[in-house]
Amino acid sequence: MATIEEELHALKRVRSTIKGQLTHIKNYLDGLASISCTEAKIRLTALDNILKKFTTNQDKIELRSSDSELLDEITMRNEMEEKFIKLQIYLNEIIEMRNEVTEVGTNTKNLEIAGSSRHYPEIKVNFTPYQDNERFENFIKRLEVYIKIQGADSNEEVKKLTLLNYVTPEIHQTLYDLCSPEEPIQKNYEDLIKILSDFLDPKPSIWARQHKFINRMQQKEVPIAEFNKELKKLSKDCNFFCECGKSNAENFLQLQFIRGLYDDQIRMRILQEKNKLSYKETVELAINTAMAKQEAVVDKDGVLQIREQSNFKQIEKNTYRNRNKTTFKPKSDQCYRCGDTRHRAFNCLRKNLVCSYCKIKGHIAKVCLKRLNGQDRQNILNTTDFINDNTIIGFRN
Repeated sequence: MATIEEELHALKRVRSTIKGQLTHIKNYLDGLASISCTEAKIRLTALDNILKKFTTNQDKIELRSSDSELLDEITMRNEMEEKFIKLQIYLNEIIEMRNEVTEVGTNTKNLEIAGSSRHYPEIKVNFTPYQDNERFENFIKRLEVYIKIQGADSNEEVKKLTLLNYVTPEIHQTLYDLCSPEEPIQKNYEDLIKILSDFLDPKPSIWARQHKFINRMQQKEVPIAEFNKELKKLSKDCNFFCECGKSNAENFLQLQFIRGLYDDQIRMRILQEKNKLSYKETVELAINTAMAKQEAVVDKDGVLQIREQSNFKQIEKNTYRNRNKTTFKPKSDQCYRCGDTRHRAFNCLRKNLVCSYCKIKGHIAKVCLKRLNGQDRQNILNTTDFINDNTIIGFRN
């Protein structure tokens, strides 16, 4: 029977093959002067099938990866999916262009798609005007993408006229009032953006934004990853710069992240870290610690069961109470999840597997307390990690 390492090696070989196929498709498309609509559709179907194969394979890899490797695997997934998306966009652009072009002449434009430059017939691009429920900042971002597609991003006059054309009549009237005694047409593009931004999307003072940032605390029901995302969003407009002009936003983010954590035990675990951690490493440590705090109850038959997070303090109390009753000398060289002596339990690659004997996640049948008897069972109970693991609750013989 293949080990987890052997399975991972085989799955990664399959992923390398898929990556090679993706590179081959991109290189093939980059080398073409043009491509027919029929071929584009066939290539797109093939690309979709390869993406499905990659997704299934990557799911298996992540399921077998350790916590320390999981973030790298997620990053790999995101990078590969981004490459697939770029090629899918490129092929869809070709298909839509072939369907929508009504007049092909000598007037062509240079489109930058999927990293390759080619000349294509000019195509019609639809643009949705400003919406009442839309942030003006988002409208401007959409507008500038549209202007760039039209090839007018260096023409200030066209940019100004495009802006005036796509705001609503109400905003157009407001703009006339705000620009008085001049008319909007006499202003330049950047001035109009600033006037409308200050009116439609005013920002609070820098002090108010920083005050909101330092008062943002994680709520009990909010996951750590979501709390991290909210902090980063709030820090964007806080102007965290030192006198030299360099941004020190990451330092403020790290401090507020630690300060704002709801769980005191996770905060304490971070503060006990002797090595200097980056902000990213701090977030990863907090998430990993939270995952490790999925409490497990050991019943009288030695079966592990999950308990609610709200009972953690009572669990911890029971753990220390039962530990004090222990008279044996713990062994520190054996993993209670798999029996291996070369690693600790929290680094065990098998901690996410389900025992084939008791059907409980977290260990394998070889060391299952439900199955073992006598000294073998006691050896597992005597391991340091089993006794000290915060998720283990006082075992009863």
